[in-house]
Amino acid sequence: MARVTIMHRALFLTLVFVLSVMSPLAGAATTETQFKDGTTSYEHTFSQKGSGSAGVVTLPIGANVQSATFNLLGEASTTTYTNFTTDSHYGGTGDTDYTSTSTSSPSPFTYARRDNFEVDSQTISLKGNPTEYTPRFSSTASVSTLGNAHLNTTGQFVALSDQGYTSPTKKFTDLTAASNTPWSYTGVAVPINSSEVHVIRYSSQYVSNAPTSIMRIDASTGAYLGTASFSTGTCGSTANRYIHDADVYNGDVYTAHYSYYKVHKWEVGWNTAGTQVQWACKSTYNYNYPNYITGVDFDDNTGKMYIGVYDTSAQNHYLKEVNPSSPTVITGTWLMTSTSYYYDHGAGLSVSMPNVMYNIYYMNTDYKSVHHHFTMANGLLSSQGERLMPGGGHYGMVDTDDHKVMFSCHWSGTNYCSQGIRKIHTYGDGAHYDVRSTSQTSQLIVGQTVSISRAVNSINVEGIFGSMPTGTSIRVDVSNDGGVTWKSGSVGQKVNFVNSGTSIKWRATLNGSASKTPVLGDVVLTYTTNYQTSGWYYAYQYTGSGTSNVIAATVDWTENRPAGTTVSVNVGYKASSSTCSNGNTGVQTFNSPNTTKSMTGSSYYFCVRIMLSTSSSGATPSISDLSIALHSNAPSQPGLSIDGQSAWKRSAQSGALIGPLSVSDSALVNALNAAVPDSGSGTVDIPIELTSESAGKLSITSFEITYIMQTVNLDLSIPEEEILHERITPYEVVSRHVIGESANSMVSADLTLMTAGSAANWPVISWQYGDVFPDPNDPAQYIEVDPSSYSVESNGILEIHWKFFVTSEMPDQDSVRFRVGCLDDSGTAGFAPEPLVSEEGLRVNRSFGLGWLNVR
Repeated sequence: MARVTIMHRALFLTLVFVLSVMSPLAGAATTETQFKDGTTSYEHTFSQKGSGSAGVVTLPIGANVQSATFNLLGEASTTTYTNFTTDSHYGGTGDTDYTSTSTSSPSPFTYARRDNFEVDSQTISLKGNPTEYTPRFSSTASVSTLGNAHLNTTGQFVALSDQGYTSPTKKFTDLTAASNTPWSYTGVAVPINSSEVHVIRYSSQYVSNAPTSIMRIDASTGAYLGTASFSTGTCGSTANRYIHDADVYNGDVYTAHYSYYKVHKWEVGWNTAGTQVQWACKSTYNYNYPNYITGVDFDDNTGKMYIGVYDTSAQNHYLKEVNPSSPTVITGTWLMTSTSYYYDHGAGLSVSMPNVMYNIYYMNTDYKSVHHHFTMANGLLSSQGERLMPGGGHYGMVDTDDHKVMFSCHWSGTNYCSQGIRKIHTYGDGAHYDVRSTSQTSQLIVGQTVSISRAVNSINVEGIFGSMPTGTSIRVDVSNDGGVTWKSGSVGQKVNFVNSGTSIKWRATLNGSASKTPVLGDVVLTYTTNYQTSGWYYAYQYTGSGTSNVIAATVDWTENRPAGTTVSVNVGYKASSSTCSNGNTGVQTFNSPNTTKSMTGSSYYFCVRIMLSTSSSGATPSISDLSIALHSNAPSQPGLSIDGQSAWKRSAQSGALIGPLSVSDSALVNALNAAVPDSGSGTVDIPIELTSESAGKLSITSFEITYIMQTVNLDLSIPEEEILHERITPYEVVSRHVIGESANSMVSADLTLMTAGSAANWPVISWQYGDVFPDPNDPAQYIEVDPSSYSVESNGILEIHWKFFVTSEMPDQDSVRFRVGCLDDSGTAGFAPEPLVSEEGLRVNRSFGLGWLNVR
């Protein structure tokens, strides 16, 4: 190991001062922060297992290292990022439960699903339990200010003049089936005529199976009239499966079939024997994949035929106009909405132009139905909003002759049919069937104020239902403080307020034109004062089995975490499960942002799972700006080597090092002290190396080595030109000793003459504190101590002048070397540094000269 005696910067100047004027090496602890070349940091990129020379640290001989800290930084030589930056990345704006195999998830994820989350402005929060507020216009108390507008409490609407219109939120009295009706899971409810309603019955929730029967219900009393049967005939045995909607037109029944891409036409009447009512299939219209038929309806006013279609490839729901004479000929197509989950079924269509109503039944998640409302103007289909229907999810939405639609909750029990079973629900169809003129041009209508228990700072405008003939319009404003602050709201908008409030209010401005009036059927507002207790989102990519060079992940996000709420993100690479749930092999849980953890899986999926929860229903956490960094080739088991010896190594169980790590270990101190000699003068260069068991980037960003000077046998001066023999002039040897910073004084010192022969005969001269030189320990009587011996202490350095005479008893020999040692008063027993031995020796020749004859 190479040693040099050149010191840099402060240390060099200190040493010069010590050796020249005998000042102490240091007055207090010294901290080294630089390598010998003046640098303070070092970076090395490993291509494989190995080491990298960081540099050398120069310390003075006699330094005693008290502490050592090396600040390391581990980095991957390759990092790939997945960033969530849009609403689509989280499943799209809104709170609809979501499943998708599309590319809307950020790369490289190919499948995603969420539950009980709301997404808005690239931020995920828990889904609210919204409270609905609608005026309904069922009484004059529905509004606080009407002006000259007309309020029709029968049709439940407001207009500039009375119109022929029935609001889609108007609920008529339910038709309750008699108790002897063999009720179970129900499909579409079809008002065959004014006397009977036919309800398709199933043995399970899956309408993919053939129906058990068709129940015949008296349209007036609800009495059970028996069953009707299917005769599929030439339409095939599957003609009665996957029925999602129906319509009655000119006495025939048209059914929409989801998975078979078909519409069937049925003739309903008694069988030839006159014993049972029968549905006999007459025609089949096939629209082929990927057109899943979700609804069918004729506009009774125009006779035009429409179908609802879910295109699985585009994940869009379309309204299509078809030729009634040749229904497979499509004459118009309009986009209604999009859903990503296959089991969010389109299940019902009602068309009374310009208004369209479309039902989506969430048959595999919440078992609910949401009615989507649209209006057609100038060939464009525009949304009027949506409404979560009370009572449960349903298949079908079939028109009656008096501007109503009928349906029945699909589930067999009240757990998902909150308004009860054996019921056929009837609502208005939203048709503006009688357009009447008006003399007014505009009117402001103000709703009643609703007080709520908990303040809110946002109101959702879920729907503005009605009819707007060409040249008319409706403007809606909302307030959360009873009308002090108003903000305009459009369909589907979340209106945010600067301040929270507890008084919900709405107002609408009806603008007519050319003797025409718009019709306001209802305003559907929702506000949220409490939230779901938990929610999740997960996405994954199939990666296949085998090992991976991804060794760690850094997950970061921005969060809002009120008291009583939690935020966590799971990430797995080569995980055992696509859902990325807690406990899955290869999945790590991150409970705080900007955290790095190792990835050790070897299975099939790269996955992420976002989890939010609250123990306080009035508060929700939120997360945005999610970023996942996958690190490949980061240093595993990084280490530090000092003076060629391993001084520290990170355990394999701790994984690869990604990010900063401060290493302060007693092994570092021990290794540094082992490399510093206890005696002598000058400095020592100590090599520092970085080590890694794998490829990756490893750096020393900074370091601190703090040391004090301990007691040192500094140097030893002998009369090299002289020959030892008996004479009258004493010989003089001078030793110097640095008194360490932890000692107050030197207790003792010894000078040993290392003569030939047994070490037991080596003469030892002693010095004791107070400049005392006791009789030597000299079994062979080789020497005598000269009383003129003395010592001097100056600036923390003790200099001892050892004077002695050689007797004739010392035998001739070629080399007598000298060894000096000392003991200070530090600690409880003092400290004795390594003795210092002269490199040269003195020859003994008893016959040399005649000086011994002089009389002393």
